[in-house]
Amino acid sequence: MLSTMLAMLSVTAFAADLDADGYDDRQDGDCDDRDATVYPGAPEECDGQDDDCDGVVDDNCGYPDRDRDGFDSSLDCDDADATIFPGASEVCEDQIDQDCDGVDEVCVVDEDADGFEAGDDCDDTDATVSPGAREICGDQIDQDCDGADEECPVVDDDGDGSPAGTDCDDGDATVFPGAAEACDGVDDNCDGVVDEGCPTGTTGTTGATDDGQDEESGGGCGGTGKSYSGVAPMGLFLLGLRRRRLPAR
Repeated sequence: MLSTMLAMLSVTAFAADLDADGYDDRQDGDCDDRDATVYPGAPEECDGQDDDCDGVVDDNCGYPDRDRDGFDSSLDCDDADATIFPGASEVCEDQIDQDCDGVDEVCVVDEDADGFEAGDDCDDTDATVSPGAREICGDQIDQDCDGADEECPVVDDDGDGSPAGTDCDDGDATVFPGAAEACDGVDDNCDGVVDEGCPTGTTGTTGATDDGQDEESGGGCGGTGKSYSGVAPMGLFLLGLRRRRLPAR
């Protein structure tokens, strides 16, 4: 009699219902006496555990959710990690696909903070250089990343066909590289020499005197180069000498 009572007291002492779900782990077969939702006959949830203590995890569930992240194994690309599920925050370049989109996100590098990644920005150290940026012509910089520096528009104010950069007087259409050189005191052909090929002394002249007659003595264009300024006085002198020698009649 005494031994029977001791045995009953022993069983009662070790058959406690720790989670107070009405089932103890010894007499009633509670397979997890620390979880009140787990006991023999409990509703089976697709949660990765044996809720009804029948020895089968997630029986009658099509796809279990073993990590209890709200996504079953048909959607969760890693149903053993609760930080991995569709729509989770992605950590770039850690070799883990947290959001289950099939790829590990590449970290974005934009050193100049111009909104373009280093792979697309042709100069990721200069915020004024990016695809579509305003191009400045002729500065040897490709601001818009199209592969070339834009050429500046051709300026030809006098319309002679020679741009301002090569035309030594872009306000005179008769002056340009290759123009015919005139004896006019102007470098018409832009070769750096004024009136080359003109006779000496004719620079800036037309070859005529002030009264419109050809010059007779000074190397004008078309002049003879000879001087007759002393002819008239000499003739008068000889005529007077002859008169003195004539005998009286």
